[in-house]
Amino acid sequence: MEIFSRSWPATEQPFSGSFPPDNPATRTFPKQRANVSYGIGSNGSLGFFRPSTPNTANGPAFAGVVVDTRFSHDHGFYDTNILVAITTETPGATIRFTTDGNPPSANSGVIYSAPIVISKTTILRAAAFREGWAPCRRWTLIPTCSLPMWLRPP
Repeated sequence: MEIFSRSWPATEQPFSGSFPPDNPATRTFPKQRANVSYGIGSNGSLGFFRPSTPNTANGPAFAGVVVDTRFSHDHGFYDTNILVAITTETPGATIRFTTDGNPPSANSGVIYSAPIVISKTTILRAAAFREGWAPCRRWTLIPTCSLPMWLRPP
């Protein structure tokens, strides 16, 4: 079962009947996000689902959703080495990254602790994880360093 919050048009009124105090319809819902649903999970907990679960049974609910990681640099061409910092706004989250093209997971990849030196074309993938929370989306950065002059953009 999924639960969605709804805004009521001025011409309509929300249901004014009574629900038992423990009914999810009586709760205030947190901010909703694209591709994330909210409801009662198979573990009996109220929480988030990523991916969302339309028309299927819910899996276990997560307590929250980790905010996506951000890189300090954009894709592009760089004439020199760069230091790339990776951040997330979620307190207590662990950031993991890879440079071999494979996606990081909660159990694989290097745990991020300081900016990463990029000195050549590198596929840098990162994601953030927190116990009991839905992970963020995985992000990829491909900076290109030290291109030959004839390959550099004008």
